[in-house]
Amino acid sequence: MASPATGAPSPAPKGLLLVLPSLVAFQAISTDLYLPALPSIGVDLGASVEEVQLTLSLFLLGFGVAQLAWGPLSDRIGRRPPLLAGTGLYVAASLVCLLAPSIEALVGARFVQAVAACSGVVLGRAVVRDLFEPAEAAIERSDVCAVPAASIVGEAMVALVLADAFLEKFGGDTMTEILCAYEAWKDRLRRRFARR
Repeated sequence: MASPATGAPSPAPKGLLLVLPSLVAFQAISTDLYLPALPSIGVDLGASVEEVQLTLSLFLLGFGVAQLAWGPLSDRIGRRPPLLAGTGLYVAASLVCLLAPSIEALVGARFVQAVAACSGVVLGRAVVRDLFEPAEAAIERSDVCAVPAASIVGEAMVALVLADAFLEKFGGDTMTEILCAYEAWKDRLRRRFARR
């Protein structure tokens, strides 16, 4: 985004660089927090191993295909509307996953969740490219991507240590509840910084 007077990039809004890593982390959070609960999901929904694995396969398919849509859409109508729509859809799909009465409903909700999660990843990187010159963008993009990478390692360590305890004590829905609460918090934080 260039400023009209100088043609130089405008400074990034305060706090935006705190929100961007959480947008880029949508996909990692949606898989890493979900994986330890796969066996419990099968038991809770009376589904076979193959049916439960389909929730992950279709998530990856939806994520891959959605990349073809979010970029061109945001180029046409701007970054903010698709980002708001994607984040809202992500929270809604996470809630549907939480309340899914059957494996079929969960599979469909996971596909929608993937399409929505892709918006954060694609548009988060696009915003960095818009706000910074190429040399600065490379540095900022590495910072934006380093936080999700660190969070993946942290999530995996927490998941390994706590997953069995959570699943045994609270059941499979707890992981989805944690994911919903986290995404709702990120959505609220993003909206707060978007107003500035």
